Amino acid sequence: MNSGLNISGIYKIESKVHPDRIYIGSAVNIRHRKGGHFLTLKKEIHKNPKLQAHYNKYGADDLTLSVVAVCDKDELIPINGIVRPEQFFIWAYNPWFNVNKIAGSPIGMRPSMETRRKISEAQIGRIPWNKGKKGVMPIPWNKGMKGLYKMSEESNEKKRLAMTGRKRPTYSEEWRNNMRKAKLGRKDSAETRKRKSESAKKKPPVTQETRDKLRIINTGKKRPPITDEERLHHQELKYLTLLIKREEEQKMNIYGT
Repeated sequence: MNSGLNISGIYKIESKVHPDRIYIGSAVNIRHRKGGHFLTLKKEIHKNPKLQAHYNKYGADDLTLSVVAVCDKDELIPINGIVRPEQFFIWAYNPWFNVNKIAGSPIGMRPSMETRRKISEAQIGRIPWNKGKKGVMPIPWNKGMKGLYKMSEESNEKKRLAMTGRKRPTYSEEWRNNMRKAKLGRKDSAETRKRKSESAKKKPPVTQETRDKLRIINTGKKRPPITDEERLHHQELKYLTLLIKREEEQKMNIYGT
């Protein structure tokens, strides 16, 4: 039911009991954003107090999410701090649930020097949780438990049956060419090559019996092309990774660490 939401654009959350109560938002992947909304509402940690109070009173069945408009991801990047397509629909609907009537987004934004100064002053006097723990690593929860827990034959058989018939995700020729071009000219450092070499030496050699089994299994097989849903999922993961990297860079710029 949510497969049609694997798109970027503007969405609307609407109440069945009070149809005049709506929320307007934008997302690079509306399906992921929907899951985030309802998960935080269920845990009662949603940032929107109006939406959270309504959910607590009427429940999840009262709220429905639908797509208002489909946009390219580039169109959702804010200009002067405002996401233009989302702002247009906020003006058009005047949504009751939207606490902030200005459509903002953290994509591509950097805190001002004034904001950085305030954050810096708020941190003065706070003792870092890891102060004095340099070089002291926490003890893993499973230290000394190697071989203690082993799956039974019954569990292994259930796992094997569950995986039977599953196919690897498909990749189109275009996707493969793009990946090949991205790796052209990329060279590992001498240290990286040394680590890879040492790691490969530790691996046990593949037996002839295993080679024969793999050859029989893969004979005549071809990789099916990648689907649009899988391609969007890969793009979303890449986009989220970029956001996390930007946030880490911003923190380093703020705290100077």
